[in-house]
Formats: sequence, C-alpha cells, structure tokens
Amino acid sequence: MAIIYISHRMAEVYELSDRVSVLRDGQYVGSPVRDKLNAPELVRMMVGRPLSDLFNKERDIPAASRACGSRI
Repeated sequence: MAIIYISHRMAEVYELSDRVSVLRDGQYVGSPVRDKLNAPELVRMMVGRPLSDLFNKERDIPAASRACGSRI
C-alpha cells in the first residue's frame, strides 16, 4: 500500500515514512531510503543546494549605510 503525504516538516516525514520521494520544481529528484538519509541531505535534495548556501552568515553592509549614533 502507498500513501502520498506531502510535507515540509522533517519530523513528520521521518515519523510517518519508510521511504520518501523528492520532487523539485515538478521534477523527480530521488527516492532514498529514509533511514539512510539525514535531514540536511533531504533538504539539499528539496532545494537543490545545501541549506547553508541559502543564508548569509554575515551581512556585508556598506559603511555609508551603517547607522551611527550615541547614547546619552
């Protein structure tokens, strides 16, 4: 028996499934065995790159844009 369950909640995916199929932009990416795949790897399959690449750890703010002030 198969049930199609669509979720972005990784805890639910791991709790309810034995196997997952990943689609990205309507294209099949893969169906790894859930126990052999960790959450960061599953997210990488979903978004197409490591999650760490999606967010800048430090923002480069030009000096002219920085707020300047003093506290009295």
